[in-house]
Amino acid sequence: MAELKEKIAYLHGLADGAGINDASREGQLMHEIIGALESIAGAVETVRDEQAELSRYTEYIDLDLGELEEKVYGEDDTLDLVELECPHCGQTVYFEEDVLDADEPMEVTCPECGGIVFCSDRDEADSASDAAEKEEDLS
Repeated sequence: MAELKEKIAYLHGLADGAGINDASREGQLMHEIIGALESIAGAVETVRDEQAELSRYTEYIDLDLGELEEKVYGEDDTLDLVELECPHCGQTVYFEEDVLDADEPMEVTCPECGGIVFCSDRDEADSASDAAEKEEDLS
């Protein structure tokens, strides 16, 4: 920014040194151009300062958000996933490890074929597996 202001000051000095005054049309034009450049330089400096302030403010918001995420989600934000192959179509299915320890019966179905990949209720899983085998035998 300082370099831009120096160049404008240099132009102003050249115009003064060349004896260009406001009496001629060219002199008026030159002084108006230099004045416009000074205004532009001032506006650019204002925008730069405001951008720097917004950048600092955004950094503080990011830090606050990080602290809030730690409080809400805990420090470990990675998911522990289980990978199983669908016994019906062979598609790899991923689901959260928490499903394995669920208190109530839970089913994980294949997004490809809709078949049951995992069921936390063993009796239900066996009957579903038997039903799938019978369905394949009928085909």
